Amino acid sequence: MPTNGHPSGPAAAAAGWAAAALADCRPESYWLDRADAPPATPRLTGGTGARLAVIGGGFTGLWTALMAVERDPSADVVLLEARRVGWAASGRNGGFCSASLTHGIANGIARFEAEMPALVRLGQANLDEIEATVRSRGIDCGFERTGDLAVATAPWQLDGLAAEAAAATQLQTSASSSSSNCLLYRSL
Repeated sequence: MPTNGHPSGPAAAAAGWAAAALADCRPESYWLDRADAPPATPRLTGGTGARLAVIGGGFTGLWTALMAVERDPSADVVLLEARRVGWAASGRNGGFCSASLTHGIANGIARFEAEMPALVRLGQANLDEIEATVRSRGIDCGFERTGDLAVATAPWQLDGLAAEAAAATQLQTSASSSSSNCLLYRSL
């Protein structure tokens, strides 16, 4: 990349291709940009009280409010979202749901080595609960348990991939190398 910060050569061609591919895209939530999307609820304009206030209407906030009410149907819960429930990152999800609580096993071991067995167990339990909730509530979201795939796309990434495989083996998770530059994790 030249010193002016603008790509040149193949990088410029790739940037142009990406811009053309995204030209007609809108930054809308997949779930809200549908004819069958529920209407927005009215804005909270006055004061309110609750025993539990959940801040944020993404996956984490919605999950927290749902679990609270399921544990105690008489619970007084209010969910507060600055914009619209599901509008931000949760609504623009890239189509995946992972058991990882640490953005990868090697990353977790580097930061939380002593806690990793518990974090792996809790992440797996979390994914199990998400799947059970999707099934029990009949949520049509195309949920599939397909595992995670880590791929090295450049030679310098191979060491990190090998470290990830070793870490997965250390934690006794299901990991297999299907080629010299690919690692598949299964969330069983």
